[in-house]
Amino acid sequence: APSKFCERSGIFCRPAKAWSSTGWWTVSDTQLSSVVGGRPISTGKQPLHEVHGMSMNLFCGRKIDFGSTGGVAAHMSLQHCLQDGVRTNSRLRAKEPWKLFFPEEVVVVAEFSELAERHCQPSADASSTHQDELCQLGAAPNSDLSNHLSASRMASTIGGGKFKGLHSGAGY
Repeated sequence: APSKFCERSGIFCRPAKAWSSTGWWTVSDTQLSSVVGGRPISTGKQPLHEVHGMSMNLFCGRKIDFGSTGGVAAHMSLQHCLQDGVRTNSRLRAKEPWKLFFPEEVVVVAEFSELAERHCQPSADASSTHQDELCQLGAAPNSDLSNHLSASRMASTIGGGKFKGLHSGAGY
């Protein structure tokens, strides 16, 4: 694991306590980013109507607390639930190693849903043409869209291009 995500303890790596102050991480794996987004889009090279959007909610809790749909109410942070889950699940398996199903086992469920609306956030130095291109297809301006990006990331010139803003897709 990269050192920024790992706290060494002898030969072991424990996850760093705070990976990101904002809760967002840059996706550097190109195969993953091609699926979940975060890759540069040059205006005119990929039509914005082909940009889709989805959100994900993570739920952590005991299997028996999950209903047939939806998640469980959060009683603690995701990190705390995961750490407690590792201890709980280890105890359950050690006590009855022949069992395959444990109703009290702690699990994480990911619930995906489509984004219903498109959003845009042109950069401060974007021309009116770039603003119009970014905010087409009924995209609503959203000043929080870039909260996951650092200033250096927005200032970078990836592939010789210049950051002009963001457009989030909608639907699957």
